[in-house]
Amino acid sequence: MASEEYKDLACRIEERPNGLYVVRGDKAVGPYDTLLLPEAERRRIAEELGVTEEDVKKALLSYVPSKEPNVIDIRLDEVRAELHGKKVRVKARIVGMSDPMAIPRFLRINCECGYGDVIDLLDERELITLRHYLFDRKKLGRRLCSCGRIGRLVEQENEMLDCTIIHGLDVAYERFGETRPLRIYLVGARLPRGVREAEFIGHVVRDRNNKLIILAREGRPLHEVRYEPTDEDRCLFKRYFQGLEPEELIHIIDRSICPEIVGRPEAKLAAALTLHSPLAFYFEGKLIRGYITCLLLGDTTTGKTTIILWIFRNLGLGFFGRGDLTSEVGLTGAIDPESNIIIWGLLVLADGQIAFIDNLQRLPASILESLREVIR
Repeated sequence: MASEEYKDLACRIEERPNGLYVVRGDKAVGPYDTLLLPEAERRRIAEELGVTEEDVKKALLSYVPSKEPNVIDIRLDEVRAELHGKKVRVKARIVGMSDPMAIPRFLRINCECGYGDVIDLLDERELITLRHYLFDRKKLGRRLCSCGRIGRLVEQENEMLDCTIIHGLDVAYERFGETRPLRIYLVGARLPRGVREAEFIGHVVRDRNNKLIILAREGRPLHEVRYEPTDEDRCLFKRYFQGLEPEELIHIIDRSICPEIVGRPEAKLAAALTLHSPLAFYFEGKLIRGYITCLLLGDTTTGKTTIILWIFRNLGLGFFGRGDLTSEVGLTGAIDPESNIIIWGLLVLADGQIAFIDNLQRLPASILESLREVIR
């Protein structure tokens, strides 16, 4: 976070998830693991930001690290008993979502005084009360009113909250076999239908079966800002690509995709064409499927798996699974018996994106036949 002292400075230091940046307006230089930067690097930063080296030095010296956050950033697969009751932030790929339920925001102590205290279930101090209301109402019990009397808790239906059960997997994951999602109860907020990835802030608690879940009061879609090319981007694209011969373009693709694999330019070109193919397009008034289905064939150790894993992990695209470890349920979906929610499989999750299936030949013949029908 930026210190208050940055008000009179030409640039500032900003903390981001992947490191520290020197920032001026909408320009940022970084990331850096340390602010002990050599003189040459300070000069380079000053040139890029349009400030003096002295301004950069002042920003580095004025930086005050932010206090330890009270929210713990974790992955879904890191949820464990020692985090019970702790406030966490997670990013999840949504693989299942229930219809929203309605619960009251306020509970009131039904007291003889006639002015029973009101309890707000969105108040973090009432986490246990919210947990009991959702999973074990017998434990709500009776509460002490400010008048000194004890009364039972009753619902106030003047204001209701949305409560949605969400099944989530980590944003970057590889589906090997039946990966079980984690349940997230989102209370007091709603995500629009069709959201694939979201960030949640909530507490780790137990459900009625003592299974760990996340009880979240905040949720927002990820990747809301869509990229729009600028005039500068278009000029750069023309500069680097428009005047190239096909052989030169293939050379650039070979150096750009999975550079550690050499001698497979055709495979990388096929991957690039697949990634850039349109989902659909209109031709003579008819909507035609436009996306390419790509099958990489070859002996072992020829880079097939390495190339698609590089795209999945480094570019953050699509969903990955292995044919020898994936069943028909893992490809299509199943119903969660506890919440009666459909949990989507690999192919459904990848709708509109891309699905990577390694060792496709090891899928059972019945599933391969179904895949052929789906692709038509």
